[in-house]
Amino acid sequence: MASDDENQPGWAAPPPNPGWGAPPPEAPPPGAPAWGSAPPTPPIGVGSSPPPMMAGQPGTRPRRRWVWVLVAAVVAVIGLYAVDGVLFAQKIKPPIDATNAFVHDLRYHDYASAYRQLCTTDRHTLSRRALVEGLSGDVTLVSFSGYSVNPLDMHFHGDRVTVGFTVNYGYKRTRSHTLRLVEEHGKWRPCGFSEFTA
Repeated sequence: MASDDENQPGWAAPPPNPGWGAPPPEAPPPGAPAWGSAPPTPPIGVGSSPPPMMAGQPGTRPRRRWVWVLVAAVVAVIGLYAVDGVLFAQKIKPPIDATNAFVHDLRYHDYASAYRQLCTTDRHTLSRRALVEGLSGDVTLVSFSGYSVNPLDMHFHGDRVTVGFTVNYGYKRTRSHTLRLVEEHGKWRPCGFSEFTA
């Protein structure tokens, strides 16, 4: 039997509770990471260790390594140039200087100086007059207006070397020659002119 209250007009079932059904999503507490993001790393401070290096993050050590490799390469190149310079000064430059001095004396007809530069064998075998007569057999060596020594035309054979040089004579005419030198007591001297008397 229904109560009197239910028979009264306007009575109805109570409205549904707005909170019924699926519970509303709970908001994450402040400072919580969003779903799917990496966990936060604590700030680095006293008693904490730095965060681990993640894959794909650039490091500083490879860069420093490349800097050292570059510095080593530059030092190696400079060292090679220094060695080449020492070799040039010790081996190539003296024969070139001796050739320049001898051809210079021929250019200005200073045969006395040219004769003093000859090797011991030539000075014992050849007189200064014989040297001049022997050189006069090639008119290009008697009178020429200029000359150039070719450092690339050098061939070493132990204590002997041949050096190529070119003389300029006449009107834009040139002729190539080869001077033989021998090393005596650490000094390079023109040699082989004793063949003039043979």
